[in-house]
Amino acid sequence: MTERNMHWLRQPPGKGLEWIGRVNSGSGKQPDYAESIKGQIVLTEDVPSNTQHLEVESLKVQDTAVYYCACAWQGEDAFEYWGKGTQVTVTSGKN
Repeated sequence: MTERNMHWLRQPPGKGLEWIGRVNSGSGKQPDYAESIKGQIVLTEDVPSNTQHLEVESLKVQDTAVYYCACAWQGEDAFEYWGKGTQVTVTSGKN
C-alpha cells in the first residue's frame, strides 16, 4: 500500500458520498479526518499485514450508511480502486 492513500467514505440512504478520512499508507503520518466525524472514528494501518481498519465509536442513527474504502495514488484525486462497501445500520434502542 506504499505511495497510496486509503480513503474512507460513507453514503447514507438517499444521500451522496461523504469523505470521512484517509491514511497516507506506509508514511507513519497521522490519519486525516473530516471535521464532521473527527473524534468518532479511528483509522489504523498494519503495514506488515498490508491492512487498514476503520473503527466507528458511539454510533448514532444518523451514522447508518454504506461505508467504503477507496485507494488513490498519493497526490492524486481520483480513486483507482474501491472496496465493495459495508452496510452499517444503527437503530435506536432502550436501556
